[in-house]
Amino acid sequence: MRTIYRYELMLEDEQEVTIPFCHQILSVAKHREHSSRLELWAIVETDTPTTTKKISIRGTGHPMRCNEGLFLGTVQTHDGMFVWHVFETIT
Repeated sequence: MRTIYRYELMLEDEQEVTIPFCHQILSVAKHREHSSRLELWAIVETDTPTTTKKISIRGTGHPMRCNEGLFLGTVQTHDGMFVWHVFETIT
């Protein structure tokens, strides 16, 4: 079945998300209740096997790798005090 799922992300430099193999990441945004979390939305095919995606989150002014990966979006938390940039690491 094809549907849209939400995945919670922690404000950590690196993390992994388990997601169906057939998917399309749509966007990221601030978590509706927790300022220390973000949310990622993706179109997924629920009847396909899962895979693990590596996600990196970098704050404005924080060090980055030369090629951080596929840019997914920018999110502001704490009333715009912190700005986070989310990437999918491509291996």
